Amino acid sequence: MSNKRLNIFSILFYLYSAFKNIFVFVIALIAAKPILGILITLILVLIVLVRYLTYRYSVLDDQILIKYGLFLKKELHIPYDKIQVIQHNQWFFLKPFNLEQVILDTASHSDSKSKVDLRVISIDAGQFIETKHAKSAGKKIPKEKDSNYSDNCFYRATTHDMKLFAATNFSFISAISLITVLIFQLFLNDKKSFESINHASFYFVISFLVGFMILIYIVGFIKTQLKYYKFTVHSEDTYFRISSGLFKRKVDKIPIDKIQNIVFSQNIIRKMLNITTVNVDLITENDDENINNGLLIPFIKSQLVYEKIGQSFSYVCSKPFLSFTSYKNAFWLFTRNVLWIPLTLLIMLFFIRDYIFVNVLGLAILILIIFSVLTIINAFIKSKNVEISLLPLNKQGIVKIKDVHLFNYYTNFVQWDKIQSMSLKQTYFMKKYHNLAHLEINIRVGEHAKKIECRYLKYDDAKKIIDWYKLS
Repeated sequence: MSNKRLNIFSILFYLYSAFKNIFVFVIALIAAKPILGILITLILVLIVLVRYLTYRYSVLDDQILIKYGLFLKKELHIPYDKIQVIQHNQWFFLKPFNLEQVILDTASHSDSKSKVDLRVISIDAGQFIETKHAKSAGKKIPKEKDSNYSDNCFYRATTHDMKLFAATNFSFISAISLITVLIFQLFLNDKKSFESINHASFYFVISFLVGFMILIYIVGFIKTQLKYYKFTVHSEDTYFRISSGLFKRKVDKIPIDKIQNIVFSQNIIRKMLNITTVNVDLITENDDENINNGLLIPFIKSQLVYEKIGQSFSYVCSKPFLSFTSYKNAFWLFTRNVLWIPLTLLIMLFFIRDYIFVNVLGLAILILIIFSVLTIINAFIKSKNVEISLLPLNKQGIVKIKDVHLFNYYTNFVQWDKIQSMSLKQTYFMKKYHNLAHLEINIRVGEHAKKIECRYLKYDDAKKIIDWYKLS
C-alpha cells in the first residue's frame, strides 16, 4: 500500500480545522466587506485543496511513510516500533462508506508533533496498519469484530449507569463560578452604574444565572451520553480496547504494560449512588483530546469494581498486611489549611463594605459562608478517609492510598517497581505537634511526574512505609 491519497472526505475535516477558530470573524467580514471576506474564504479553501492534493501516505513493511508539501517537499518516516498507540475514530456519516480516522501516536513529544493524523482512510487500510504494527512487535493481531458483539468483552456500560453518570457530572460549576466572579467584579468596579437597580432587576440577574446553570447542565448531560454511547472495553493479550460514541465512534487502546497506577474515583454524589470511575496513569499519557486520557471505565457499580478490575489486576482484591490512617485529630489541621481563604476574604469585604453594592455584599458574604461550611465538611470527610496500606504481590508489593480532594474520593494502587521516589516532609510545628509527617510518592506519567500524597500520618507509621520501599 504505497503513495496513497487520503479519502476525499478529508477535505471536510481540513476545512473544519481551517475555519473553526475564525468562522465568526469571516462571517462578520463578509457582511461588512463582501469582496474581502469572500477573497479570504477562497484563499483558505485553496490552501485546503493544496494540502489535500499534496499529502500522500505509504504503509511499507518496516515503516509508514508520509509525504507532504508543495514547494518544500517533506518526508516523515515512522517505524512501527516507535508507534505507541493507534487510535481509530469514526463519525456517523463515514460508517456507510467504511471509512475512519486513524491517529498514530509516537509519544516522541508531549505536544501534537508526536501524532500523525490520517484524517479519512478506509477501514481496511486502518486494519492493514494495525496488522503491520502487530507483526513488527511480534504480537498477534485479533480479527476485528463489531465492538458490541466481541467474545472478549471485559466491560459493557449499561444505559442506567450512563444516565446516572451524566446526571452527576458537575464540570459546569467551574464555568458558573467564573461568570459569577466576573459579575461581582463588574459591580465592584462600577458601583454608581448599579445604584439605581431595584430588587426586581437584581433578582432577574440571579434568575438568569440559575437558568444559565440549568442550561449548561442539560447540555453537559446530553454531551456525556453522546460521548459514552455503547461504551465497551475489550481485553486483548497486551492491551485494553475501548470504544464509545454515537456521532463519533472512537476506538482507543490502553497498553497494559504502560499502566503506572490504577485509580478508583467518585464524587460525593456518585458515592451515594454507588457509581465508580476507573482511571489509569500511563507512561505514554499526554494532554490531548484525541488520545484516550487514561480512562478505563467511566462508570461502573461500586459493588462490581473490585471484582471486575481484579480479573486483570488481582492485587486490588488483596487484603493489606500493613495499614495506617492520618492522625486522629487531623480534622482541624485540614480545616486550618483551607479555611483561611474565606476568612481573609470576609475581612477584606468588611473593610471595603462602603464601596460595594448592598445586595452584592450580602450575596458575597452568603457565598463565603457557604464555602466555609463546605470546607469544614470536606476537611471532616478527608480526616476520616486518608489511609495508606501495603498489599502483597510476589516479592514486592502494592501501595494503596486513599484520599479525598474537594468531595472527590480517590483510591490509588501503585506497584512497587512503578514508584520513582518516596519521601517524607515534616515542618517544625508538625514535629512538635505529635510528630506528624506527610508521605509523598512520585510516579512517572508521560514525560512528567505525578505526586500522590498522604498527609498528617504519624511519623513512625510513615517511616515504616519508607523502610518497606527501601527493602523491597
